[in-house]
Amino acid sequence: MKSAAVKHSREGDHAITYELRFTRCGKKGCDREHGPYWYAYWTAGGRVRTVYVGKKFRTVASFKPELLEKEWPPC
Repeated sequence: MKSAAVKHSREGDHAITYELRFTRCGKKGCDREHGPYWYAYWTAGGRVRTVYVGKKFRTVASFKPELLEKEWPPC
C-alpha cells in the first residue's frame, strides 16, 4: 500500500489525518494497486478510527458528522 498524499485537519474535538493511498482489491490473481483513494484517521475513545472517504477529497464532517461524536461507535 503506497501513500500518495497526506492532509491534516481539525474538526471539532478531533485532529484528523487524511491519506490518499493506493490499495489492493483482494481479488484472486489481481496484483494491481487501485486508486488512489482518500481515507481519514483520528483517535476517539482511546482507539484509532478509520473511514473510507472516496476518490474525491471531502472532510468527514461534510459527509458523516456522526462519526465524530464521542460515543461512536455505540457499545
